Amino acid sequence: MGYYKQIDGKKYDGELLDAAQKAVEGKGDGRISKADAEMLLKLVKDGDAYTDVEKDTVAYIREHMKWTDEADAWFRAEIQQWAAERAAKTRADNAAGPKTEEEVRTFIDEVLAAARHERDQWDDAFGKLRTLLEGPMKSAARDLLGQAAKRERLEFQWKLDGLLEETAPPEPPKPEPKKPEPEPEAAEEPELIGNPPPQPPGMGGGMGAPQQLRPEDLVPIYDDPRGLMIHRHKTDGRWFLTQIDPRTGQPQTILLAEDQKKQVETELAGSPYWLEKSW
Repeated sequence: MGYYKQIDGKKYDGELLDAAQKAVEGKGDGRISKADAEMLLKLVKDGDAYTDVEKDTVAYIREHMKWTDEADAWFRAEIQQWAAERAAKTRADNAAGPKTEEEVRTFIDEVLAAARHERDQWDDAFGKLRTLLEGPMKSAARDLLGQAAKRERLEFQWKLDGLLEETAPPEPPKPEPKKPEPEPEAAEEPELIGNPPPQPPGMGGGMGAPQQLRPEDLVPIYDDPRGLMIHRHKTDGRWFLTQIDPRTGQPQTILLAEDQKKQVETELAGSPYWLEKSW
């Protein structure tokens, strides 16, 4: 499938849509015939995978275009059978899985290469990686995928980091703390007369106490409506990055180190969502 079309803000497979439109506008009664359905199924199978975009496109064609009863029944049965066969093959491939560390490395490289620039392939890729991370080679897979994630572009890297966190093994239970020995009773202190001695700086909420970060201290410098914001501290220039945590769906803010700031500046240099640039 070579290109996409946007309809009401949603992405569809352009080649499938054009083929279906041509079928209903050509000869016949304006309905998709069994021969047309066979042609559409062939286009779907050409990619050797039933992607989410293709599923949405088929659903759109079935809903918005007329089919003959024969074509509708045949296409529905064929697409279900083919999708089931693909799913069974994927499960069998995943069950076999890589057996050595080198095979794990090759598997990860192939999955990332196929998906990093194709968003509609991400779900399938993360499903394969999740199976690997939960399989017998999970220890090697975690190390190798963690290394590979650091070489990816930021958004893809964050998705991979989220997958690694979701599949992280549970921490071993912590030993119960020992009960503290009872302290000996302290001797009564003599009553002080007059004012108590002054406290050293940094104690008791004085000038040495750390200040809380306040919203008014931050200036927005990057605002991507898809869920990524960056703020700069007015005083010390620190950068704070806020994005949606994939596990909770809630915004999460982190302080960027200097090397992370440089990476963000480089990778997002051409983005139209900068509100302020200082480089």
